[in-house]
Amino acid sequence: MLVLKTSLYWYELYGFCFRCGHYGKIEMREMLRKFGTQTIIIGLERRLRCTKCKSLNESQFGVYKMPR
Repeated sequence: MLVLKTSLYWYELYGFCFRCGHYGKIEMREMLRKFGTQTIIIGLERRLRCTKCKSLNESQFGVYKMPR
């Protein structure tokens, strides 16, 4: 279970749209500001909206662990 605060330094977060195939990096600092430090990332998935086709509830998160 990833929490925003603990994942800020070691992970990159991406969003992927199933409708149009668009994907893009999600800024963790912006999410921290909006939702707080103790927010569980998977709980925000239902709020993802594609910036290309504007679909809601048809996207999911992708997580990339950065090298240390």
